[in-house]
Amino acid sequence: MSRHLMSLVVVRAILLHTAWSGARLMVGFAAVDFAASPFELGLVAASFAAPAIPFAIPAGNIMDRFGAGWLLAVGTCLGVVACVGSAFAPSLAVLVIGNAVLGLGQLLCMIGQQGYVVERATGPNMVGALGNLTSAMSVGQVTGPALVPTAATAWSIIGDVPDWGNGMILCAAFVLAAAPCTVLLARDRLKTPAVRAPRPRMHRAALSILRTEGIWRALVVGGIVLASVDLLFVLLPAWAIDREVDLVTVGWLLALRGTVTVASRLRIARLIARFGRRTVLTAALWLGVAGFGLLAVGGFAAAVIAMILLGVALGVPQPLTLAWVVDLAGEKLRGSALGLRVASNRLVQVALPLAIGLTAGSFGAAGSMTASAVLLGGAAVVTGTSAGGSGGSKSPST
Repeated sequence: MSRHLMSLVVVRAILLHTAWSGARLMVGFAAVDFAASPFELGLVAASFAAPAIPFAIPAGNIMDRFGAGWLLAVGTCLGVVACVGSAFAPSLAVLVIGNAVLGLGQLLCMIGQQGYVVERATGPNMVGALGNLTSAMSVGQVTGPALVPTAATAWSIIGDVPDWGNGMILCAAFVLAAAPCTVLLARDRLKTPAVRAPRPRMHRAALSILRTEGIWRALVVGGIVLASVDLLFVLLPAWAIDREVDLVTVGWLLALRGTVTVASRLRIARLIARFGRRTVLTAALWLGVAGFGLLAVGGFAAAVIAMILLGVALGVPQPLTLAWVVDLAGEKLRGSALGLRVASNRLVQVALPLAIGLTAGSFGAAGSMTASAVLLGGAAVVTGTSAGGSGGSKSPST
């Protein structure tokens, strides 16, 4: 993959993930403003993930057949519409709908950009290229929580409370800023058509992937990690109110988490070379257990330490579980595997926040964070007990 194309992918990913992370934080603020209950907070978190359940596998199949350009373009358009629409949401129900549209736009962009990279960076270069992509995503996860609440506060007319509507408009502007990169990448994809071998039909491809040994472990672990990210964005504003922490400070805490994620992903190739994928992934997940545990019981000082731990725990696993799934699926089914991975991730992202809201929600944000720690511990056990040795192909240890 050329440096020029990788640069376009990186710039686009930074802009879009600035928008996604900022918008999700603004949605969390809006839900608190609408006096959402713990279950309703879980519903807000789930609504972002819900569109992937019916649409992720078809999107992956479209990528296999027609390339990533269509997904990049449509996802960008949906992102703008969702941010602008959510900015004027008059009720929690409308906010949930807008968040679902935002989730669909992010879904298409994510599958498109991941598919664009894996189409061009094959073999031993794939993990490095995916690491660059996820590092760029992490940069957006730093700038979004830091910039959007700060700018929204500056525009606010209600004391120090961020105007989440203005924040959502700013997020729409970031999505629009990524449009030129989207056009250039889509044009490159059309100028360089690949000679494609026949692909299995959508459902046949999905069934073929699901029969692959080890795939369920990879899908479950990836889903738990991403559900934990969703819960962090939704629960942290509620945690801040319980502990009288300024909401702009919440943005900077999430920015710290993103900064640590960037740093850890830049070191990921060296860590894998020294310790292997499985060891690195398992250790990162246990750090997440400690991070959510600190948040559940501590105040601001504990939250700073927790963000450092969660920066590693919620950042390192994403490129590793992505490469794990793609390796298991094989070259001909990469797009379908990406779609299936996203669909399964989002199924977990829908089910877990709702389940946690129903079971642990009565204990407030602390109870939900404790439940998140337990789930990450389960993911660590699943990863650590995956079959396969250091050179096997059925575990993340290769």
